Amino acid sequence: MENIIPVIILGPTASGKSEIAIKLANVLNGEIINADSMQIYKGFDIGKGKLNAKEREGIKHDMISFLNPEEEYSAGKYRKDCLRIIEEIKKRGKIPIIVGGTGFYIRTLLKGIAPIPEIPKKLRDRLNKIISSYGCEYFYRFLSVLDPVYIKKISKNDKQRIERAIEVIFFSGKSFSSFFNDELNKNDSFENIKIGLFLEKEELKRRIAERVEKMIRNGWLEEVKNLIDMKIPINSQSFKSIGYREMAYVLEGKLNLDQAKEVIIRKTFLYAKRQMTWFKKEKNVHWIKSNDLELAFFSALRYIKEKKEGELYVNGRK
Repeated sequence: MENIIPVIILGPTASGKSEIAIKLANVLNGEIINADSMQIYKGFDIGKGKLNAKEREGIKHDMISFLNPEEEYSAGKYRKDCLRIIEEIKKRGKIPIIVGGTGFYIRTLLKGIAPIPEIPKKLRDRLNKIISSYGCEYFYRFLSVLDPVYIKKISKNDKQRIERAIEVIFFSGKSFSSFFNDELNKNDSFENIKIGLFLEKEELKRRIAERVEKMIRNGWLEEVKNLIDMKIPINSQSFKSIGYREMAYVLEGKLNLDQAKEVIIRKTFLYAKRQMTWFKKEKNVHWIKSNDLELAFFSALRYIKEKKEGELYVNGRK
């Protein structure tokens, strides 16, 4: 098998990752692998900006819409599944193009899993009962003292991550973040070409606002109604994606649509800022300003060509 180097397209939401990935896949004879932790769920389509069949232009997409909304998934499972799919794509003589904004998924794929201790089930059950009785917000404040580094990466409503961090602290006596201290210094586990997309603050805000408006026009509210009708609980992992709970609150009469839009745009912008903070720590990323997607595509293509030392794959041929 010839030396096929996977390409990774990363960056904040609304920066044009999917559009540029499609263009690259067409030129490079590639297949796309999703690296968004919420696009893995079935039925969560419009609000996650999933490309429809026409927009995919016949390009095969992997790791997308394969999980039922009630199911949970981990970065460790993602790495295992993604490495298998990368090899399958390479065997077909195509270039894997990994695309997404979930930094933890991408870092886990490249660096592996930190050696976090396995917590005995009895201890987990007891701690979870205590956390449930006091509430997430109480233990969020508790965690801010015990692990001020990790607390910056999660919200006060992220029950799953709060519980996990508390379990590890009580069992090991070490902060949860301490297990990840050395991960950035590790070498990537496989050769790759990383391309990052970014936008100036005002352009990013504008694109996010346009994106939210488009999602609503395309039937986001109806999509959420269908999910609720299917008895998908709004406290499930899949509903954590920004905007879905806000749309549910509109249906319940807790918010009107304009209020929901304002909240979603603000939350999405703050999330995009956190994404950039995370990705800026990644090494060997070639950053491209993506205000003009056509120019950004050609810049990305030129960089890939340079990295492959002239071995540019065009429509399956060198």
